Amino acid sequence: MSENINNQNGQQQPTTPTPEASGGQGGERTFTQSELDRIVQDRLARDRASRPAASDRERDLVEREQKLAAREAYIECWEHLKDKHLPMEYLELLDTSDPEKFKASVEKFHAIVPRSTSMSHQYGGEGSDNDAIADAFKPKGRR
Repeated sequence: MSENINNQNGQQQPTTPTPEASGGQGGERTFTQSELDRIVQDRLARDRASRPAASDRERDLVEREQKLAAREAYIECWEHLKDKHLPMEYLELLDTSDPEKFKASVEKFHAIVPRSTSMSHQYGGEGSDNDAIADAFKPKGRR
């Protein structure tokens, strides 16, 4: 009952009879739709169960990429402060996640709040125009 088919090499391969060809009495089993649905669902469930490991790896890679981008942005902000000779405390005060926004904020902030050395001149430090206030805060031995 089995037919032989010639393959590309010229060799004959036996074919497996289908239930219809053998009159339904072959050794093959036919499946109902519900059995087939159950088999497909089981295979899909196994496939989905094996995927979380891949998604965990993807999540880890995304997290590492975000940390690297944050570190690069911080370094760019640090370099900006260094190049402009500005106080490094701005790194703690301002958001460093976007270097361009950071630079703009630093410029605005620096325009409003003068450097600490300038502040000491304004409020009675060395070289202040207001000598009375400066004298009031000098140690007693230096008056």
